[in-house]
Amino acid sequence: MSDELGVDKTITKDEMSPPREMKKKRKFAKKKKTTRKKGGFLRKAEDMLDVSLHTRGGHVRRGPSAAEASDNCYKWCCALLSVSIRSLWHEFRELRGYKPPHYTVEAYEKNDSKNRYNDILCMDATRVRLKARCENDDYIHANWITMPDNQKYICTQGPVAESVEDFWHMIFTEKSNVVVMLCNFVEGSHEKCYPYFASEPNIPVAFGKMFTVTVKECYEPDPTGTIQHKLIEVEVLGTVAKVHHIASLDWPDHTAPSSPLPAVTMLKLARMLSAGRPITVHCSAGIGRTATFVGIDYASQKIRKDGNTSMTEVLKELRHQRLHAIQSPIQYTFLHICILEMFVEEGVVAREGSVLEYYEAYDNMLKKYSKTFPVTSKHRLATT
Repeated sequence: MSDELGVDKTITKDEMSPPREMKKKRKFAKKKKTTRKKGGFLRKAEDMLDVSLHTRGGHVRRGPSAAEASDNCYKWCCALLSVSIRSLWHEFRELRGYKPPHYTVEAYEKNDSKNRYNDILCMDATRVRLKARCENDDYIHANWITMPDNQKYICTQGPVAESVEDFWHMIFTEKSNVVVMLCNFVEGSHEKCYPYFASEPNIPVAFGKMFTVTVKECYEPDPTGTIQHKLIEVEVLGTVAKVHHIASLDWPDHTAPSSPLPAVTMLKLARMLSAGRPITVHCSAGIGRTATFVGIDYASQKIRKDGNTSMTEVLKELRHQRLHAIQSPIQYTFLHICILEMFVEEGVVAREGSVLEYYEAYDNMLKKYSKTFPVTSKHRLATT
């Protein structure tokens, strides 16, 4: 049975059930007792590290589970650890201004009031078109990015007041059951995202004439203490959709977190909860933090197939789908660190020696970058 939006009203048993828990990771350090928590978070922070921290020189050693890991991942890790952190910085700078050839932004230009920033364009070729809308009312600042395994992500800006109804329309009609939020509603004195749900549970909020949004559950914090997980119900014309909302509390605009663990944890949780449906990801502009996060999945999949995967080509491919993807050299560097962390957790390489030195070099770079980077946003706010 379908409603006027063309959406199946049938709610499956799985959709009505609470989220499944994350699978335990393969252990190759001393096994610790697992703490079962709601929302898919099963492990203590120590369990999530999952490795020995003893340093044995500057060489790269295969992790204990390397026999089961991809040789391509190991090859990529070795290549990464053979170059300096600073070289990644320079690598990004050479491509900072790269844009795909022959792109157009006609829909973006016709919908100024629905754009958060007037220097962050939305390309026509991959833009999300709002379903069950006429052609002159199907715009939202969002683009599709498709993974090598065909998992689809919707990369979008933080909604503005004029687009928040469109945001929920997109979530509902595209049947996206996971939203990843990589910003706060307000950062410093600047609004980064219009509030699109109530701050407290069980308070229904109406957006437009069709959408009623209610936070139903707030799950226990994850072991890292930087992720929030909520279950949201979206009611439209008597049909209820359940959406998992996963938010990062520690990712500053234009820069990057000090630890890759929360981002990798969020990615795994989002993939698990989505069950193959589109995953919606947003920050404020929807290009820096958002594309870096999506890039972890995109690049790691390509690396598993080809250990010689070029990260500069990955950056170009992301920008062919979401214009301006990845804004700064520190975000580009963080992308590498997250992929390295993912492979460390899988046992491809051990958390010792060159790996620890690389993490330390990244941390030092981040500290220097954070001291010099201005607090205020560089984007130009769109005028109405």
